Amino acid sequence: MIFGVLASLLQLAFYITTTFMLWHLIAAFYKFRSDWETFVWLTVPLFGFLLFFQNLIIEIINKKWKVILLFIFILIIYVVGWGEDYKGWPINTILILTTGLTILLLKFIFDLNFKNLKSKIVNLQSKIKCLYE
Repeated sequence: MIFGVLASLLQLAFYITTTFMLWHLIAAFYKFRSDWETFVWLTVPLFGFLLFFQNLIIEIINKKWKVILLFIFILIIYVVGWGEDYKGWPINTILILTTGLTILLLKFIFDLNFKNLKSKIVNLQSKIKCLYE
């Protein structure tokens, strides 16, 4: 479970950093309705909750097809939840959706390709512990 919490914190930090940089880059070239404080207080906790939920469930359920179904479920929630603001804030919504979907997709690819890496690390630690006992 510690891997799920750490992955969630890393994803959330990357999400905040990337969105912050892109938000201010866009604001430098284009005047749009931007309120960074509202973004931080509304979007980050909700996205963080989705990340923690997804990563903890992935740690509990270690089957490939269930990870795929959970990923699709989280994507639907994310796109519907954040996409509803498109008419009011089109540029902000596109920025937030793009950043969030990229982070979710990168973690999904990592889960599919390197899921056995975690078990190798845990098994290696137990082998090393046995050697020193």
